[in-house]
Amino acid sequence: MTESDNVASLSLRKRTYNALVKGRFSEPISTISELVQLSEDDLYKRRGMGPGMVAEIKASLAARGLSLSKHSGKVVMGVNVVASKREE
Repeated sequence: MTESDNVASLSLRKRTYNALVKGRFSEPISTISELVQLSEDDLYKRRGMGPGMVAEIKASLAARGLSLSKHSGKVVMGVNVVASKREE
């Protein structure tokens, strides 16, 4: 399995899968490489995404030796655009 594989290869529940690939108010996530560039915060911003779904995604990625990004942000034209957060 590679990061370019489709998120369908993660064997997520249908509702979790649909929350990723059917981006009604956000960009659809179709590959694992797109998914691992997101943080937990990014996932929670997606419509219908809840704690159980995020936990399921994290567990499925962890089983493959992968994880979500630690930084909120997105990739634009192959460049990671990270939202700056003020450290307190």
